[in-house]
Amino acid sequence: MRKSLITSLVVALSLCVGPLVVAGPPACATQNGDSNGDEALDLSDAIYLLSHLFQGGSAPVLFCAPAGSKEEGCAAQNGDSNGDDALDLSDAIYLLGHLFQGGPAPVPVCLGVLPETDCSDDVDNDMDGLTDCDDDSCDADLLCQPVVMICDPASPAPDLTAVGFMFDRTDLVTGCHEYVHIGVGGGAGGQMATNITFVLVPGGTFQMGSPETEEGRAMDPADAEFQHEVTVSSFLIGKFEVTQAEYEAVTGSVPTQPFGPNRPVDFVVWDHLMSQSPNVGGTVPDSVIIEPDGFLGRTGLQLPSEAQWEYACRAGTTTRFYSGDTEEDLSLVAWWDGNSDIGNGRETHDVGLKPANAFGLHDMHGNVHEWVLDIGVVGTEADFYTTPEAAGPDPIKTPPLACRADVMNLTCNPHGGQNFCTIFRGGNFQRNLSNNAEVAEESRSAYRGFTSIPSSQGFRVAFYPLP
Repeated sequence: MRKSLITSLVVALSLCVGPLVVAGPPACATQNGDSNGDEALDLSDAIYLLSHLFQGGSAPVLFCAPAGSKEEGCAAQNGDSNGDDALDLSDAIYLLGHLFQGGPAPVPVCLGVLPETDCSDDVDNDMDGLTDCDDDSCDADLLCQPVVMICDPASPAPDLTAVGFMFDRTDLVTGCHEYVHIGVGGGAGGQMATNITFVLVPGGTFQMGSPETEEGRAMDPADAEFQHEVTVSSFLIGKFEVTQAEYEAVTGSVPTQPFGPNRPVDFVVWDHLMSQSPNVGGTVPDSVIIEPDGFLGRTGLQLPSEAQWEYACRAGTTTRFYSGDTEEDLSLVAWWDGNSDIGNGRETHDVGLKPANAFGLHDMHGNVHEWVLDIGVVGTEADFYTTPEAAGPDPIKTPPLACRADVMNLTCNPHGGQNFCTIFRGGNFQRNLSNNAEVAEESRSAYRGFTSIPSSQGFRVAFYPLP
């Protein structure tokens, strides 16, 4: 009976109140349910929300401190009073029940988390019922921290349907626009839809590479992590690593073991994604192109360049990992050799289980190595990264013709041994025994891995240039 009365009131308000007009730009909200951002929780907030839901009014204002990962019992977007991860009529009913009938208050805002830094304060920072003393571990308790918003949620989301992407939503945590890949032309003779979620990463300038003082920095070959300024244009990149289910839906098979539809695909050979392109009228390849019958060729998607990948991974950070500098920081956001064994030996895990970075991208560190478009030549990396072309916009490193003409030619590796042409980034779930790398160093934002063709890794898709 009480709920029916509230519902009647909500319907009456939605019919009687016109679109709500706010004088000047609205403020931000410090508590969930304050839809109009006036720092008061009252009837006007219910009216504001109803106007948005039923009469095209403005959406609830953003939280002043961007919300963190969505957990049970908290809200990742303002106005979601009941915390069910949906903005609808039930939230207005919930708020009115609180205001006029003594119902529970709107659920609190979800907060981002970083590892506890004070192991002696004996304070339950993450409100899980355990303190540092109870946990007997500094890392078991979490310190709430706001997430830095890089994207501008107020910027218009461009229409990208002509190139196969449909706008999905603006992430209220990161402010970034997200799209779903719908393909172009419907498959046969066109580009297959994958329904993969992409994040629109705004262009910018950053320091690519690592400082000489960074722990675990690769000093050989030839200062491969030479630090330099790079400019990239806006581009789309997958929110997650390509999963086994997504890969199988396009190619009809999956090369990965152990199997798991939501685990990242692994053991993908680079030349199943890319192939060599000969000169017109000639036989020597002068570029690398998408393999037409592979995953990328069938979908119209691409591999990100090294510069795009590192820019997307860092998301405005300059630390070893986007979460910080320590192995504890890495464990917070990545499955790597130090935490990937949860009882069955070290293995990959479903994508998206670890917190995203400030662009909303998951698993940029760990889980599986990720192929990138560039082709490197061991011993000559610094030669490219000290040239003006390396600053961009949108630099891509390609090998000398001898390497592209014969990928096993030793000229690809002036130091002898195997040729090392293709590049992977991001680290994976276990130690790389082939080069005996330190277990955490491969997961650094600046780490560049080199391997011979053919070789197998995972990958994340991208799309560029944008119209």
